[in-house]
Amino acid sequence: MKIREILAIAEERLRNGGVESPELEARWIVEFVFGKAFIGLFNEVDYDDSKTEQVDRYIDRRLDGEPLQLVLGEWDFFGRAFAFERGVFIPRPETEGLVELALRYLADYPAVGFEFGIGSGAISVSLLCERPQLRMVAIDVNPLALELSRKNASKHGVEDRLELLPASEFEAGEERFDFVIGNPPYILSSEMAELPREVRYDPPEALDGGEDGLREIRKIIDISKNGLKSGGFILIEIHEKKAVETSGLFTKGFSKTKIFRDLAGKDRYLLAFKE
Repeated sequence: MKIREILAIAEERLRNGGVESPELEARWIVEFVFGKAFIGLFNEVDYDDSKTEQVDRYIDRRLDGEPLQLVLGEWDFFGRAFAFERGVFIPRPETEGLVELALRYLADYPAVGFEFGIGSGAISVSLLCERPQLRMVAIDVNPLALELSRKNASKHGVEDRLELLPASEFEAGEERFDFVIGNPPYILSSEMAELPREVRYDPPEALDGGEDGLREIRKIIDISKNGLKSGGFILIEIHEKKAVETSGLFTKGFSKTKIFRDLAGKDRYLLAFKE
């Protein structure tokens, strides 16, 4: 079968299955299977059935609601390829904005940052790649996340500047960090049942922020009271409808609190400096 035919069939199956961007996803899947050079896309070369069957299997998984990041096993984040595995939170495109914001406030000088809930490692590893003098300490309650983060750090050559710890073993210490960053669980418990089926592939503990969606953010503040240096900053991703309530948590001991919007115009990031 010719690659243009494979692509057309993949797109049709995804469209009929209700996938939001069938043309793009078909291209990504076919490109992943046949190589990024897309050899033979516009010629009449026939490809063997094994590759066609691989495309079909990926389409089947996608139609079952599995996120494309898991179907392919890797995905780009902030211009770099990261491995993704089931059981570990998948960062969304808006989380790239969190990294971009952090880099605005991080000059390339020796600094130590802390990430609350590292997940795949996308945030910390991206920052370490962009700032060669930076060191990061990161925790997670999920051992699968710690292992995947270690793998992604090694893939990008920054494992020697990343300290990974189970959350249960972490002690902040006194004014150890220059900044604290994280994409904590902020979905309200009452919203969990309404999430899109793709999101339900993420571990619940990476999504559920408790009754008001602020439970884990309070933990970040508690860590920062001792662990964050005076003048250091907290930068976190937040619930689009909780900007006012989240900002209210930073009235004591913090200043210059600011909300930033994502590319969709939604309140998405909070920045606060420790007094």
